[in-house]
Amino acid sequence: MTIDILGTAYDVAYIDKPPQGLDDCAGYIDPTAREIRIVRQVPELGAVKDLRNLERQTPRHEIIHAYLHECGLAHNSMSVDAWALNEEMVDWFAAMAPRMIKTFKEAQAL
Repeated sequence: MTIDILGTAYDVAYIDKPPQGLDDCAGYIDPTAREIRIVRQVPELGAVKDLRNLERQTPRHEIIHAYLHECGLAHNSMSVDAWALNEEMVDWFAAMAPRMIKTFKEAQAL
C-alpha cells in the first residue's frame, strides 16, 4: 500500500524476514527509498504471545520514524539531551497527532 507522510508517498509492504543485518527487527524504514517494511510475525517459543498487537504497533513505530524524517527532526535528534522529554518534541507530537492518526488509519495500523 502507499501512504502519505507529510505530502511524501511511502510504500508500505509486509515481508517474511528482515534483510541481513537487521535480523532482530520487526520493521524498518528506508527514508532514501521512501519505504516502510514490516516483518510478518510467526509464533515461536519465547516470543511475544499477542502477535496481532505487535503487528499493529510496528507500523505505527515506523510511521513515526517517517514523520520525524520528513519534517527534518531526524537529522538533529542527537543535539538535545533527553529529547523525549523536550517540550519541542511534545509540541510536535501534539501538532502532528491528527495527521498521524489519519496515516495510521490509511495503513490499517490502529
